Amino acid sequence: MINLSTTYLGLKLRSPLVSSASPLSKEISNIRRLEDTGASAIVLSSLFEEQLRLEALELDHRLAATSPSFPEALSFLRKRSTFNWVRSNTSDTSGRQKSRWIFRSSPA
Repeated sequence: MINLSTTYLGLKLRSPLVSSASPLSKEISNIRRLEDTGASAIVLSSLFEEQLRLEALELDHRLAATSPSFPEALSFLRKRSTFNWVRSNTSDTSGRQKSRWIFRSSPA
């Protein structure tokens, strides 16, 4: 078999066939098919700064859509220091001691 190996941009390639950026290089399955049919390298589509900014804006929009819509509702919650937490010691069916925290609505 003929040796078609070459060097391109410092890369050693088994053949001079290089697939350019195209719809074929958008999916992994197609990239593998290109490799199986003899392409030594594949040029992928570039990510431009505009695409990265658009993705960041879309992420911000989606995060804002799921954030609390009514921040004033947080004032309805009691402050943590006003809760009356007490430790309750009980034993389970096997006689082992269990300790847990429970909330009492009024001080004991």
